[in-house]
Amino acid sequence: MQDIQRATAAIGRELAWDLTYLSPAEQRRFDPVSIAEGAAAFLMMAYLRGFIDQISGRATKLGERTADFLLDRIGALFRGDPPPTPDELSTVADQARDAARKDQEGTSKALTATEAQIVGYLLSRHMPEDTARAIAAMVRTQTEIEPDHGAVKPGYRQPKDI
Repeated sequence: MQDIQRATAAIGRELAWDLTYLSPAEQRRFDPVSIAEGAAAFLMMAYLRGFIDQISGRATKLGERTADFLLDRIGALFRGDPPPTPDELSTVADQARDAARKDQEGTSKALTATEAQIVGYLLSRHMPEDTARAIAAMVRTQTEIEPDHGAVKPGYRQPKDI
């Protein structure tokens, strides 16, 4: 649980400078710390769910679903709705780990496709491309779905095998 909180905090720090790209046009006054960590939690949730959809072959409209989910949920943050809890993120991370273990060969491809969907969402919000790619890469890094053995440990760096 603490690992997920560290992961959302790390992504939130990366996102903090660019929150205006995510805010609804009518909402330009907000608490940046709460919104940044909440948006980070939703980006992680979208990434993990997107990965599960990709690896299980249910990704026919993944880009659309990811964008709609993020637009709705991040917009709701600005209206005061709560972000996903660490328990909710842990549950989805466990599902992603199980999916990665079942299809180790497809994991790398699914990770890349899912990261591209996060980039696409951020670009649709008019975020500069280099920033969007950096944030999506941070989300991918923090969720740590490892293509070789399917480990998902949000916010935790495992030592390399010797």
